[in-house]
Amino acid sequence: MKNVLSPLALAIAMVAAPSAFANDVTANVSATVPQQCEIVQVQDTDVTFAVGQTGSNVYQQMMVRCNLDQAFNITTPTTDAAGRFNITNGVQSMAVELTAGDLGVDIWDSSLAVPGVGTGEYQYFDYGLSFNPDSGYLPAVGTYTGTIMFSLTAL
Repeated sequence: MKNVLSPLALAIAMVAAPSAFANDVTANVSATVPQQCEIVQVQDTDVTFAVGQTGSNVYQQMMVRCNLDQAFNITTPTTDAAGRFNITNGVQSMAVELTAGDLGVDIWDSSLAVPGVGTGEYQYFDYGLSFNPDSGYLPAVGTYTGTIMFSLTAL
């Protein structure tokens, strides 16, 4: 019986003993995030002058969304060196002055770049439009139209 127990005891000891073999495996994990930096929305502006009104000021916001920590500039090629552009009723023109910042404190001429850094969330940038600025006269009757373009450049 001694011969039978020895192999049995040996088998039990081998099963109960910790294995001398270990296996660790690593795997690569990656994520590719494309660059995204864009003006998502700019509001159209529609102003109606009251009787006797010579000008009007409107403050708007544009919505931008860029990757976290992505630097960018917003510019406009529409304005002249004084930050102005014209809208027309087909015969007459009316000047509109563009300003940047909270309550439109900076004249936004074609050389001004409004800087920003992406947060990964929607961000809002203020701008102002001053219709018939500094004129003091009643504009000619009509519906004046025009466009303004904003450009965003990721840096």
